Amino acid sequence: MIDELKRYPMLAIDTESNSLFAYREQVCLIQFSTGRSDYLVDPLALHDLDGLGRSSPTRASKKFFTLLNTI
Repeated sequence: MIDELKRYPMLAIDTESNSLFAYREQVCLIQFSTGRSDYLVDPLALHDLDGLGRSSPTRASKKFFTLLNTI
């Protein structure tokens, strides 16, 4: 998956956490989209997330951040 993500100049990345229901929050899901494929990653099942950081494009055109809890 990481090699696939590196081929795209732009990625959409979204994370989900348990911060609404936990004092010490954790990222529970990471979603990647290339525009052609979507990937779901369970970070709790991985021991090393370093490779995911290297999968993002080296230059980003735009960055959007939202901090919303939807119920």
